[in-house]
Amino acid sequence: MGYVASRRGRYPGKSIYRPQSTVTDTPTWAVFWEVQELELLQKSIPIGNLRGKNKKANYGARFIPEGPVLIEHPAVRL
Repeated sequence: MGYVASRRGRYPGKSIYRPQSTVTDTPTWAVFWEVQELELLQKSIPIGNLRGKNKKANYGARFIPEGPVLIEHPAVRL
């Protein structure tokens, strides 16, 4: 895993995996995370089972993120 600095808020490289819908995004990002070896989950996790980092409650079932969010791993709650 690593990151690449943005160029005026946009991804500087060739958008191999970025969806076409991101072309019109407002250019506000400082960095883009580059990850590898991602795998599809055998069973999906409903958004209502996820909790934002340092938040006291899970997201609502109809939560729609408007940008990147950090979540806590569902199995690692203290």
